[in-house]
Amino acid sequence: MGISYFPDIYEDELIYSVLARYFVHSGYLHSIDATQSIFLRRTKGDKEFVKHLKPEIVNMFTKNMTMEELFEGHTMYPFYGRFIDGTRRNTAFQALLSMDGDFSKLFSVPNLRKGEHRYMRFCPACVLNDREKHGETYWHRLHQMRHVNLCPIHGCNLIDSSVSLDSKEWSFLISAEEAITLGDEDLQNETESPYSPLEMKLSQYMAEVFQQPIDRNNMTSVKDFMHSKMMGTPYLSSRGERCYYHRLWEDMKRFYQGISAMESITDGQIQRLLIGDRFLFSEICMVAMFLHISASELAEMKTPVKSPEQQFDERVKELMEAGNGMSAIAREMGVSVSIVGVSIGKLKHGNSVTSKSRKNNCIKKNWEDLDRQMLPMVRKAIRELHGDGTERPHRISFCAVSKKLDIPNHRLYKMEQCKKEIEVHIDSNEQFWARKVIWAVNVLQQEGKPPVLWRICHIAKLEKEELETCLPHLKALAGSALFEMVKALL
Repeated sequence: MGISYFPDIYEDELIYSVLARYFVHSGYLHSIDATQSIFLRRTKGDKEFVKHLKPEIVNMFTKNMTMEELFEGHTMYPFYGRFIDGTRRNTAFQALLSMDGDFSKLFSVPNLRKGEHRYMRFCPACVLNDREKHGETYWHRLHQMRHVNLCPIHGCNLIDSSVSLDSKEWSFLISAEEAITLGDEDLQNETESPYSPLEMKLSQYMAEVFQQPIDRNNMTSVKDFMHSKMMGTPYLSSRGERCYYHRLWEDMKRFYQGISAMESITDGQIQRLLIGDRFLFSEICMVAMFLHISASELAEMKTPVKSPEQQFDERVKELMEAGNGMSAIAREMGVSVSIVGVSIGKLKHGNSVTSKSRKNNCIKKNWEDLDRQMLPMVRKAIRELHGDGTERPHRISFCAVSKKLDIPNHRLYKMEQCKKEIEVHIDSNEQFWARKVIWAVNVLQQEGKPPVLWRICHIAKLEKEELETCLPHLKALAGSALFEMVKALL
C-alpha cells in the first residue's frame, strides 16, 4: 500500500495520537477503514503502547528515527519499564519492538480497581499552545502518567477526556482535537486554577525522570539503589543491615500531606518497594524526591561498589588501626558502642578460622559433593516436568523439582549447580503457555480431532489473549509449521 500522506510526529506525542491524526487528515469516513490500513489485524486499543503495525506505517515512523527511539520517546515505556527488573525490562522492550505481546503483563501495568476508570488527559494550556504552534492539539505522554495530576510545564490541573484508556476495549482512533470540545475561553479559564507548589515540584520531578534516557545495560535494582541512598538517614540502621520502612512511610505522609497520590500508599507498599517486590513509577519517584535524590541520579541508578554495611565496617577498621578504642570510634561515627562491637566482631570473625568456621567449611564441602551427585537427577526432573509434547507440561519451579525428587525444598537452594540449573529453566508465563499449546495440539492430533482455536484454548486452559501473547515463544519452541498453523487460527 502506498501512503501519500502521513503526519509528522510531535514532541512527546503518543504513537496512538499520530495514528488518530492520520485517520482525521486522510479522509477516511470510518475509524474501522483507517485501522485496516494501519494494523496487520484487528487489535485492542493499547493507547499507551502499540502493536501489529503494518510495515508501511512502521516505515513512515522510522524515516527520521530508529525503532528504539520511537518506542522510548513516543510510548509509555519509560513510565512502566524504567524500574522493573533489568532482565524483564529488556525482554519486555524486545516484545515492544516486535509489536507483539501482552504489554500489561510484561511491564507489570497495575490493574484498575473495581469501578475505577482511566481516560486520556490533557492540559488546557498545552492545548492552546499546540493550536497556536501546530494548528491542532495532540495527546501528550506526560499527561498520561498515573498519579500525576498537574501539567509539569504549566501547573494546570489535567482534565479527563471521554477517551478511555482501558486496553481491553477495541481500538478507535480518536484524536485529541476531536475529543477536546472546550472552546478557547473555557480552556483559558481552566488554566487559572491554583495549585500546590509541592505537588507542582513533584510533577516536574516525575516528568524529568520520565524523560531521561534508559540504559538497558544497567541491571541495578531499585532495592540496591535506594538502600545505598538511605545510608546516613534515620531510615537505615547504622551498619545498613536494617531498613525502617514504617518510619519512612510516616515521615513521607507528613511531607506529602494534601497530595492525593500519597493518600493511597500504605507502609506495606513502601516495604514491598524497598525489598524489590513493587515497581510503581510514581511511588519510587515520591520516595526518591523525599530522600533528596536528584532526577538524573534516580534515572541512572548507580550504586557504590561496596554496600553500606561494608563501608561502615571498613571505617571502623580504619579507626581501629589508627589506635582508637571502641568508645572513641563510637563517638567519631555517631553510633553506640554496641554497634561498633558488632562491627569489630564481624571483622575479627572474617580474619580468623574458628572451630565454628571449620565446621561450616566441612558442611560446605558436603553440600558441594551432594550438589554434584544431584545435578543429573535435577536435569532429568526438569525434562520430565517440561514434557515431550505428548504429556501435560508442568511449570518449572524449586517446589516442583523438589517434589519430583522427594527432597525438602530448601536443600536445592544450598546446592549451587542445581540451583543455577533450575533458575535457567524457570519459565515466564508466556513460555509455559507456549508449551501447553504444543501439548494441546498434540492431544488433538492423537485423538484425530481438528485443531481449532476453542479446542486448543479449552485443553490448554488458556484465554485467547494469552495464546496470542505466547506466539513468539511458540515459534521458538515448536518450529515454524506449528507456529503458522496456530497463528492462522487467531
